[in-house]
Amino acid sequence: NGIQEALARTFELTQAEIELAANLYKGLTIQEIAEHTKKSKATLRTQLSSVLQKTGTKSQSSLLRVIVSLVHMLSQHHARGHNAHTAASLRLISNRDQRSSIFELSNGLAIEYIESGDLAGEPFYFIQPTTRPQLTGSIVKALRENGIRLISPVRPGNGHTTRPPPSYSPADWARLHLELVDSLGIEQFACGGHCSGGIYAAELARLAGMRCKGLLLADTGAPLANMAMIREMPAAPRRLFLAARYFPRAAITPMKFVAADFHSGTDGENRAVEYFYDGSPADQAIMYEPGNWRITRDNIGYCFANIPQLAHDVACWAADNTELFGKVAHHSHIRFFHGGENLMMKPSHIRQFCRMNNNASARIVAGRAQLLIYVEPVLFSEEIARLALPSGHP
Repeated sequence: NGIQEALARTFELTQAEIELAANLYKGLTIQEIAEHTKKSKATLRTQLSSVLQKTGTKSQSSLLRVIVSLVHMLSQHHARGHNAHTAASLRLISNRDQRSSIFELSNGLAIEYIESGDLAGEPFYFIQPTTRPQLTGSIVKALRENGIRLISPVRPGNGHTTRPPPSYSPADWARLHLELVDSLGIEQFACGGHCSGGIYAAELARLAGMRCKGLLLADTGAPLANMAMIREMPAAPRRLFLAARYFPRAAITPMKFVAADFHSGTDGENRAVEYFYDGSPADQAIMYEPGNWRITRDNIGYCFANIPQLAHDVACWAADNTELFGKVAHHSHIRFFHGGENLMMKPSHIRQFCRMNNNASARIVAGRAQLLIYVEPVLFSEEIARLALPSGHP
């Protein structure tokens, strides 16, 4: 019963899929399961395909390794006692530069997280709600060379991260992120976020207090302290941010229309990419380079996998976070890493924020915009190293 409950909660398997996985774990073949359950082999293969997709595995053997790890995790949990819920981790993938794991939180939710770069290096916790945590090879290489262990949680509702109640705020998630950091035995760390992830990272930095060595905000921008800052955005993001700030539920419907067009085929994907960079000439000039187009398409697909969460993330980003950033600046340095041609979150607002806060600084990269971290992986890694390494230098 314990393993079946864990499979249901961790991977959202149906009862039929759970029974199939349990029978495979017992050593039965598809033929034997068909005879035992009176189901056709075609039905069982369809269910198996669904199980592999939900568990992120590609074969029966890799699926069984995941189940064995889950059984081991549960047996350790059982050995510690039934009454005290003890968080545990399940390793999914591991190689020289990257490993993926699932962490079971004390409240029963789960976070999948990916570690990249130098897996024995200085920790940097990086939150990316609207971009995929599977970073490009050039970024991972730069992280490894700079001795950085990047820890990236998969956003709620994607991968094996539990979809939480709608009421969960960035502050609620900060407590869960800090629990994961604690489980990894990390005392001091730097953290950061990409785009709207900067708001979640700021909440984590606020909660961690003096444990946080610094906060990096990549393409997050300065807090949107007034309506004028939103009105200065290009038309597409301006409409989105106005709706997200004042009518967050209303933002879901247009997102669904864009998502439906995106999933309609290659032409729909192209329209979504073009819409994503509407009003950003610096990105438009390079967006159809194969790597950049693929990154943007994958990020859009990642966002559209959970539209209510996407609307929630944008609403958090569109809010006035001046007070939050100010609290972080009391104990941790805030570092902005931003494209000089980013017209959505203007560099001039960042410079103004830094002038008003002695514990904030910025690196504004000329000629770059929203694709900054992907086209400048070495600079991105250097900014992480500035905060994460004891020396402050890569």
